[in-house]
Amino acid sequence: MEAVAIAIIKSEFKIGDSLLEIGCGNGRLTCLLALIYPNVQIVAMDQCENAISIAKQRASSLGIKNIEFIADAAIHAIFKQRNKAEGL
Repeated sequence: MEAVAIAIIKSEFKIGDSLLEIGCGNGRLTCLLALIYPNVQIVAMDQCENAISIAKQRASSLGIKNIEFIADAAIHAIFKQRNKAEGL
């Protein structure tokens, strides 16, 4: 996760850009990105509703407004099916 975070932090986002995070878990990285890039709209998805609930609480406690959290098990199913088709 650290390598991913460093790569994203070194990225250059412009005002109005959007970022999609699939598999955001409890939102720790998502909130960090939202704080670093307050002018970027972030959509963060995870299949676990409990993790999304924790992520929403974390963002709220930090006063973060530029994240939309979505709990969606369909995302997991799509990747699982894709991996099965590719023999992964």
